[in-house]
Amino acid sequence: MNGEASLPDEKDVRFFEEKGYWRAGRWLGDAELEALRRAHGEVLAGRYETGRAPYALDWNPGEAPHALCTVDNSHWASRAIRQLFDNPLLGESAARLMRTPEVRLWQDQLFEQPGQAPAVGWRQNALAWRCTIFNLVSAWVALDDVAQEQGCLQVVPGSHRWGLFEESDFSDASRYAPSGLLEESGSTLKRQAEARAGREWSVVSCELKAGEVVFSHCLAIQGFSANLGDRSRRSLAVHLQPAHAYYVPGTADDGHMNVVLLRQSGGHAGDLFRGEAWPVLFPRGTPKSQTAGT
Repeated sequence: MNGEASLPDEKDVRFFEEKGYWRAGRWLGDAELEALRRAHGEVLAGRYETGRAPYALDWNPGEAPHALCTVDNSHWASRAIRQLFDNPLLGESAARLMRTPEVRLWQDQLFEQPGQAPAVGWRQNALAWRCTIFNLVSAWVALDDVAQEQGCLQVVPGSHRWGLFEESDFSDASRYAPSGLLEESGSTLKRQAEARAGREWSVVSCELKAGEVVFSHCLAIQGFSANLGDRSRRSLAVHLQPAHAYYVPGTADDGHMNVVLLRQSGGHAGDLFRGEAWPVLFPRGTPKSQTAGT
């Protein structure tokens, strides 16, 4: 759906289960949106109001970015970003979409795609999360208006039903059409996905207004078109896990930050990703004693 925010009803949940994405409408008012924009700029500049740095960043703070910039767990550095998790729509929407009694944070990622930056190639989020089950969802929050030519999210509907692919076009950021659409003709992932699905894929461009949110399944094939404009595209992704998400050892993602954090807290294979590093977002009001420890 588009327009004003609401929780997904059963029709919306079935749409998500069929297509692998769902537009949630506008969640952020003007004041909340402006606070998140300020927090976004502070984190990118390396100014951390909490005194704690994010888990990881892929460029030097304060430098002008020339390609997509990503910050992992930006909420460690910003109270405004952390407050976004208290939005009651976030946890309950994810609970309905995943059909789970509890929703915990998996991680957040802060993004900036500068003007004239290339596309972000096709991939599945689950390819970086093989250390757990494949039933996570992501809420992508637009901090600016984002049309196709500004680098909007693009999703292949139904692709979350095709299983995990070990191929990704993520690193091939130079390939995009003049329209800003991700180029498909040379995609290794596209060839493999179509062979497995037995049909050609189609693409949906999720154009959003600032403050709007779109959810996607972790197995959905997705990417971002090129930002052909002159201004940056700012956004925040909140990745969410269901109640039964546990550590699967021995994968190529054993070095994922959540595995590192789990081991630091004494966790082992088969343990839930549950504790201080993964706050409970639904149900709301969960006592802190229930979120501390694995």
